[in-house]
This record gives sequence, structure tokens and C-alpha cells, in this order.
Amino acid sequence: MRILVYGAGIIGSLYAARLYDAGHEVYLLARGRRHDELREHGVVLESFTTGERSVHDVRVVEELKPDDHYDLVIVSMQRNQALDALPALALNTVVPSYLFMGNNAGGPDAYVRALGANRVLMGFPGAGGLWDGYVVKYVAGKSGTMPTEVGELGGGVTPRLQRIAEAF
Repeated sequence: MRILVYGAGIIGSLYAARLYDAGHEVYLLARGRRHDELREHGVVLESFTTGERSVHDVRVVEELKPDDHYDLVIVSMQRNQALDALPALALNTVVPSYLFMGNNAGGPDAYVRALGANRVLMGFPGAGGLWDGYVVKYVAGKSGTMPTEVGELGGGVTPRLQRIAEAF
């Protein structure tokens, strides 16, 4: 699966690395200082539980172009940042699925207005962490797994949802 992770914060970096390790073609959108760190060091993760450190050479991009094709764009940023990104996301009419990942009590209405209900999924990450310089120190579920919640807006199980859930 060709995946763009839109947002290179803690959750975005962690998911980009894990999906890359799972064999997907993953791109991570980053800008400014984070972009430079990723170019120089890759995605560097350190487990709080084991202290194990790993480096992941995920491809880094600075923008989502209107004609870029990805099977999935995971938007992993705070709600106000995601709302600010909607105009840029809406310019791309090629991407079939946008997964908004995060704690969002505001609901999906703004996402649906910008992208269409058939392109929006909601999710909740199964990990967390903090920064130590450019290193993501993370905590995942038992045995290091990241039990991620992903769902269609109507709550149904669709072939699209099954395909995306298998990626995690």
C-alpha cells in the first residue's frame, strides 16, 4: 500500500516507521526543522519499555501535490492543525482515503465538507510518546503492539476499511 503520513510529530513518525517496517511504501510529510532532522537521521524511535532504539529510512516529502497518488493519507496532527491543512488536502482529488488520526471530540463534519464523506475515515492511535531531541520515545500496548482504532463514518465494515485495517 502506498501511504502518506501527513504530519511528522510523535504519532505520525511512529506510524510511518511501523508501516514502513511492515513493507508498505511510506512517505512522511514534514517541514522546517523536523524535515531537516528526518533527512539527516531518519525516523529514530526509542521504546520506553525496552530502551531499544531503531532507525527507519522513511521517504520524506514537503507537500501533498494535487496529482500525487496515495492509497491512504494518514493525517496525524492536532485538530486545529488538521483543519488548517484541509484546503491543501482538498486540492488532491486522487487520494481515495484520508484517515484522521487523533483525539477529536469535534467530529468529522469539517473533514467531510472539505473532502467528501466517502473519503474520510476516523482513527485513534494505539501509542503515545514524547520528544527527546529528534528521537521519538514511545509507549505502545502490551508486547509493543499498537492497537489502532480505525472506522468508517457510518460504523460499517467495508472492503476499504478491511484493507486499511490489515495495513496496521
